[in-house]
Amino acid sequence: MQKILIRLYKIYLILLSLKFYRFLFYRKYSIWKNENIFKKALLKKKENIYKYSIVNFLGEDRLKKLINYSLKYIANLDIPKKRGTFIELRNGIINISPIGRNCSQEERDEFFRYNLKNNTIEKFRDNLSKEFEDFDLNFSMGGQISIDCFPKGWDKTFCLKHLENKFDEIYFFGDRTDKGGNDYELFCDKRVKGYKVKNPNDTVKILRENFL
Repeated sequence: MQKILIRLYKIYLILLSLKFYRFLFYRKYSIWKNENIFKKALLKKKENIYKYSIVNFLGEDRLKKLINYSLKYIANLDIPKKRGTFIELRNGIINISPIGRNCSQEERDEFFRYNLKNNTIEKFRDNLSKEFEDFDLNFSMGGQISIDCFPKGWDKTFCLKHLENKFDEIYFFGDRTDKGGNDYELFCDKRVKGYKVKNPNDTVKILRENFL
């Protein structure tokens, strides 16, 4: 019984310390206050305040032309593996992936290494930019395995007009921060403190070194 009580007490101390560090983090960076502001400003009645549709922007005819062209291009690619979900339609962007977003993490890493040597995604992106230059679209590197397609001006800096007056400081962590990547514009924005990272573990490391 005594051993059980000692073990429970140790667990209690661990939980207490975690709660204390969370308190320090919130106090130091005014996140406690900003969190409530953020909820009130952007999550009123759990509804989206702003929602833009790339489908409405393009129209069905141009959307079909873009999707059909992309699928034909992918079909002609000779790459080690292909899986599923080559085109993913989201509210504000179209995500295009040569290997397919259904790939496993191991397959994703394998394709990422393959692309570093062969520039498959970069060539695909440049081809799309040229083919659809009159569509007023941006084609950016999206993460490790895909291309993000979105209307010009709809990049990640779009969120700042809803956040810059709500928070004392805004931090951004991204991997595609070089020119042509989908993190580039937000990473370079003067209103943001940007950090270039390679993976989630890299992000955690920076958070621990700078904030905890």
